[in-house]
Amino acid sequence: MNIMFLIEKAGCGGAESFVKVMAQELTARGNRCVLCCSEGGALESFAVKNGIEVFWTGLGRTDLLDSPKRIAAFCRERHIDVLHAQFPREAVIAAKSLKYFSGPVLVYTDHTARVQGQKWRVLNKRYAYRFSAAAALSEAGKGILLGNGFPEEKIRVIPNGVRVPDIPEDTDGLRKEQRKLYGVPEDAFLMTCLSRLSAEKGLVSVPSTARRPRRFPSIRSGRYTTASAAEKAAASSALLWR
Repeated sequence: MNIMFLIEKAGCGGAESFVKVMAQELTARGNRCVLCCSEGGALESFAVKNGIEVFWTGLGRTDLLDSPKRIAAFCRERHIDVLHAQFPREAVIAAKSLKYFSGPVLVYTDHTARVQGQKWRVLNKRYAYRFSAAAALSEAGKGILLGNGFPEEKIRVIPNGVRVPDIPEDTDGLRKEQRKLYGVPEDAFLMTCLSRLSAEKGLVSVPSTARRPRRFPSIRSGRYTTASAAEKAAASSALLWR
């Protein structure tokens, strides 16, 4: 089977890691995979290293007219059986390509954790019927797909989490020491989330959500470029934001 993955940025985020694992597994099973993207990165390097072809075409907001034609021509020439889109925009482009070549089956995985804007909701509703299957990474993601017009019987929830070892007992007192360092009371509930702070992760809603059951500290570390909204929310919630 010949499978093309549509993902705009071939970088190193969660969606890119998802595509990497899928391509590895499918290739190992004797399938041929093609990566369709418009910006290179770590995923592109992986593809080249593993003999996975990369097809370059625009997958941005201004490419809704031209790229479907280019993708259709490629699919016709290379006998692509499956088009697997990773985000709402890529899903629309994949669906529009069937106007010019109706051979491939369409599959969609929604990696987003927030409701899209009206434009993309409308466009997804318009083309949802063309997809044979859709995957959500959580029940919340399934709700987004339903809101975008995908029939429930076509949606499967496939969590993308990984198993981690049980947290060992704090025998060396390290966690107690860290609580003291950051001013976190010993009996306070502390939730840890390791993620890139960007809009699609939904982390800006954490401070307002956290204060609902009770007040507890929230600690941020690292360098981010889109922290202003979260910092503002944290300030209004009287939470610790470092």
